[in-house]
Amino acid sequence: MKSPTYRCWDKVKHEMFNVGMIIFLGEETHIFKSEGDQSWSSSKDSELMLGLGIRDSEGTKVFEGDILADDRGGLYEVVFKEGSHEFRLVDCNKTSTNNQRIWKKWIENSRVTGNRWQQMYLTKRTALQQNFTQTL
Repeated sequence: MKSPTYRCWDKVKHEMFNVGMIIFLGEETHIFKSEGDQSWSSSKDSELMLGLGIRDSEGTKVFEGDILADDRGGLYEVVFKEGSHEFRLVDCNKTSTNNQRIWKKWIENSRVTGNRWQQMYLTKRTALQQNFTQTL
């Protein structure tokens, strides 16, 4: 059986990192980087994402929260469905009302184009920059 892999978005530093170790200390959880760096992030300042154990068409590992693009221009977010122990694809273009189960072959023919946490940060930062330049 494969060990689960995790990735983490640090909401304070606005960076994504691979997780090397997770330590549970009562109510607090510390998430350590895997790059040999001893720095860590608190769970309250982070979003932990579970890997699916699947790679996209370009060999990139796919994680919860990733945005996938298919060859027809569709964009889908990988979402863990609470209580069901399965991942689903949510249509980012809102052209479909039902979520789709993840099919390994479909992911292997799609590509990761981003992640919901990075995209939200970049969208907010761009909006702030636009508002700032408009007020000058």
